Amino acid sequence: MHPETSMRPTPKRFHENTLAKITAELDTLLPKIFLDAKITPLKHRPVKDTKRSVCISVTDQTSKKYFVKICPDNSIMTEIFWREKAHKNNIPTPGTIFADTSRKKIPYMFEVLEFIEGTNLRFTSSVFEYVFAKLIGAKLKKLHCIQVNGFGNACNEGQWNCKTWREVLEKHMDCSTRNAAREIFTADEREKLHKCTRDKRMIITHPKLLHGDINAGNFIYSEKRGEILFLDPGYTIGGDPMLDLAYASKHSTEGSFFRGVKDGYETEVPLTDEENYRFEKLRLLCLASTAVGLYHKKDRQYREFGKSAKEMLRLL
Repeated sequence: MHPETSMRPTPKRFHENTLAKITAELDTLLPKIFLDAKITPLKHRPVKDTKRSVCISVTDQTSKKYFVKICPDNSIMTEIFWREKAHKNNIPTPGTIFADTSRKKIPYMFEVLEFIEGTNLRFTSSVFEYVFAKLIGAKLKKLHCIQVNGFGNACNEGQWNCKTWREVLEKHMDCSTRNAAREIFTADEREKLHKCTRDKRMIITHPKLLHGDINAGNFIYSEKRGEILFLDPGYTIGGDPMLDLAYASKHSTEGSFFRGVKDGYETEVPLTDEENYRFEKLRLLCLASTAVGLYHKKDRQYREFGKSAKEMLRLL
């Protein structure tokens, strides 16, 4: 592993530098993005903090707004695939106006989406959060009825980055080999975490479409449309639907958001014993990997997730 220097930055630092470079060049990049659509971008401002892409609100000469995502790597391919699948199956998402993954118009992949005015669920009261989350749970159940032909991330030309669900879980727990994991979990605890990925009851063979990052901040209520829209899918969009419920429960299984999601999800049919089993194990993996990721970023919140993961590990 190369030392982190200005001559040879780490991939993480390189990615951060590229995002900063994109932000600094927006005045040049945006006219090129909108050129073929014969749209003149007059004003722009950043609208979301993300580690993967630069997200901008753009206003044109007619005062119409657009949401633009510019991505230095190919992770936007997963978002484009997910949004097309969701839209075709009547899952409410912002519509794609146009996208380009060729890197010919500009040196990066990008997509232009309709701009949705609304209230992010992260900023609603616990009472409204539960009501909205229950609606999300019902839509999430519908999303999980959509079958896909691969596991993990959707890449170019219909390819997926993993051949099996076990491979996805192993990648999910790769972080447990980092020094950060050794600071949080004992050798016995780390072995228990890896046993979860090798558990035969965790294996699924028919992947479904997932959102991959279920949290209140990834949903917006549009009063104009009278519905809640799904935003920003995560890395893993093909696999076990229980992973989405595990993400929703990360902060607390007693929280109003998760209770709403689960109640909405189980409106017609409750989870089976096997689904509950996989949910608990996936929740453990989510808590552990989140703790390691936050520790690596020097975020003190790692203690909260690490403590929850350790409590679950003691019961294994």
